[in-house]
Amino acid sequence: MDFVSQDGVLEGDFNVVRFPSEKSNGGRMTRSMRSFNSFLQDTLMRDPNLLNAEFTWSNLREEAVCCRLDRFIFTPEWEELFPNVRQITLARVTSDHCPVQLDTSKLKWGA
Repeated sequence: MDFVSQDGVLEGDFNVVRFPSEKSNGGRMTRSMRSFNSFLQDTLMRDPNLLNAEFTWSNLREEAVCCRLDRFIFTPEWEELFPNVRQITLARVTSDHCPVQLDTSKLKWGA
């Protein structure tokens, strides 16, 4: 896992999906998925939906596999401070990961 912590927020590439639906080729619930979900439940961390994409990583092959590996998770106390929190992906430029932005503003720009 590659992640950064900042006062109630963890973000980064957790290198695991939470559910089979977070992987383009599906599959079944694995031990690592169950462990990650248990971690979130035990720590009461929140994992909000990603608003504008299903996946954040691709193996960039002809028959691509895509997954949601990158995310922000945070404590309920942090969410109380920033109740308008949204996760969105940005354009992938050079990496096989899409950057994920955590937006806490009250304003909704555009549509």
